[in-house]
Amino acid sequence: MKYYNLSLDQDYIGKYSQVDTHGLDTEAYIQEINRAGLRDINGLMEFDLEQGANFTDILSHGGIFFSTGLLISESFKDFLSQFNLFDHKFYSGKLNLNDSVENIYWLKFDTSDDNLEMIDFKRSTFYKEKFMDDLGEITIDNALDFNRKIKEINEIDDMIVICPKKIVLKELFLEKGYDMIALPRIITDVLVSQTIKNAMEKESFKGILCEENIIVTE
Repeated sequence: MKYYNLSLDQDYIGKYSQVDTHGLDTEAYIQEINRAGLRDINGLMEFDLEQGANFTDILSHGGIFFSTGLLISESFKDFLSQFNLFDHKFYSGKLNLNDSVENIYWLKFDTSDDNLEMIDFKRSTFYKEKFMDDLGEITIDNALDFNRKIKEINEIDDMIVICPKKIVLKELFLEKGYDMIALPRIITDVLVSQTIKNAMEKESFKGILCEENIIVTE
């Protein structure tokens, strides 16, 4: 199974970020969802389309990170219902356009450290980076070792980060056949399968790109 980064078409969206929160209640609701894992949270998000931005099937917002989920149109949500998505939850919202209101949804993935268990760390490759400078490779044995080394590095210099060069996914995980996954502490975009990519190419979704990445599945 091959995965692609799902990202925005910067030439189409018009402006980044495309939407802004409508009122303090939505800001508080977003913060609560970010803390909540995948629990049920009562509320409704409300957004305004920014001047100069286009309405697309994936939308950018400063408080909703692409590494953990997507703000999407109702038509894209309906499209995804036919695929096998990693543990997730949809949170409802509405988007105020100039002359109409659109239903939109925050597709949020499980962001716990359990996600790291899908990675074969010993076959993957990582390096240390500071201000875009490559400080050399670092060996990581497993998820616990990943967290331990991040802590050790931060105690010395919290401007140094661990970045992936190659990510190998475990065969046991691949056998589950997920069409959309998230690795929020490793990859900055949601990942989609070849199956979703092929199906999207037959639709007319706006503002979405599928790009090659460093994920190895063979």
